[in-house]
Amino acid sequence: MVPQPIKPGKDSWARISTRNNGSRTIADLLAKAGLSGWNVKPVGVVGLPETGLCIDCERAVGELHKKECPSLDEADANPRVIGDDTCIPVPMYGSFALMRKNPESEFGWDVLGHTKSERVPVPIEVRAEMLTVIMKETKGKTGPAGPLWEGKGSFASIRHPEPVMVGGKDPVELRLVLVNSLVPGRPSQVMVCPVRVASQTSFPFDLGHNANHVYDLGAADDKDARISETSDALSLLNIYRERFEELANALVGRKITDAEFTGLTNALFPFPGDAAPKDKRERHGLCYAAMKALTYGEFDVITGEIAGTWWAALQAVMIIAEHLDPAKKLESGDLDEQGRAMDVLFSSKHYVHDAFRLARKAVKPK
Repeated sequence: MVPQPIKPGKDSWARISTRNNGSRTIADLLAKAGLSGWNVKPVGVVGLPETGLCIDCERAVGELHKKECPSLDEADANPRVIGDDTCIPVPMYGSFALMRKNPESEFGWDVLGHTKSERVPVPIEVRAEMLTVIMKETKGKTGPAGPLWEGKGSFASIRHPEPVMVGGKDPVELRLVLVNSLVPGRPSQVMVCPVRVASQTSFPFDLGHNANHVYDLGAADDKDARISETSDALSLLNIYRERFEELANALVGRKITDAEFTGLTNALFPFPGDAAPKDKRERHGLCYAAMKALTYGEFDVITGEIAGTWWAALQAVMIIAEHLDPAKKLESGDLDEQGRAMDVLFSSKHYVHDAFRLARKAVKPK
C-alpha cells in the first residue's frame, strides 16, 4: 500500500461525479453532468392479480388459447394460457411510483421509488438556484456534480475561491454541496465539505456549535422557503469556515505522541486475529504501515511542519479511507472506488468519524 502521487480531481466527490469542473454556470454544470430535465413525477400504481382466465379469449390457465387470441401475436407466445395472460390491472389508490423517462431503460422508464404523496419532487434545477446566488455572492466556481443512489438523487457543488490555509501553508478548499433527494425518507440537504488539496481528502464532519456540515432542506417547492434556505446555507458556509480553520490549526499545532499514534491506529485498524482470513490480516498490516509512513512525513503528500501532528494523523486516515483502503470488487473485476467514496461521504458509521472524534478530543482544552 504505497501512496502514489494524488492528482487533482481524485477526491471522493470527484470520484462519484459525472462532471468535475470547467462549467461557467450552475445550469451548464447540471446539463453537462446529465442532471437536467429528469422530470420525475408520481404515477399511479396498479396491482396485477391473476384471474385464472385469459383476458382476451377467456380460456382457463393450462388450456390452449383460441386461434384468434391476441396473446398469440408475439413470436415466442406460449400456445397455452399462463398466469400472466390472466392478469387484470387493479388501481392501488393512494400509492404512487416515482418515475422518470429514460430511453436506455428496458421499458423506457426508471422507477425510483414509491410514495403515498402526489407531490412532484423538487427538481435539482430549482434547488440549485441557491448555488447560483451563493456562487455570485462568494465569487466561487463550480465543482463536481453527478447522480446519486442509482438515480434516486443527485448533487452539484461550488468551490469557495479562497482556500483555508491550515498552519499558514496547507491549502484546504471549501465546498458547498447541494444534495437533491427524489424519494421519501431521505431529505434534500446542503453540505459543507472541506477538501485538502495536497491529498484530495474530504472532511465530512460536524463541528458543533451551529457548525454542522449538513443542513436539511424542505420537501415542498416553496419559493419563499428557498430564499430563507439560501441565506441559511451562506451563513452556515461562513460559520463552518471559521470553526474549521480554528480546529484545523489546533490540530496542526499539536504533536501526536507515540502512545497516541498507537492508540489511534489500533482503534481504527485493530488486528483481526491470527485465525482471520489472510486478506484481513494483510489489510491490517498495510493500513498500520501506511498510517505510520503518512503521519510522520515519509511521502510528499504530508511533509514539513505538518508531519507528526494530529492534523497529519487525521489526513493519513482520510488518505487510507479515500485512496488506499482495498475497495470491494465489481462484477467486472474493477475496484468499486465510487462505493468507497460514497461510504466516506455518507456513512455515519465509517471509521473516519472515530478518527475525527479522537483528534478533536486530543486538542480539546482540559
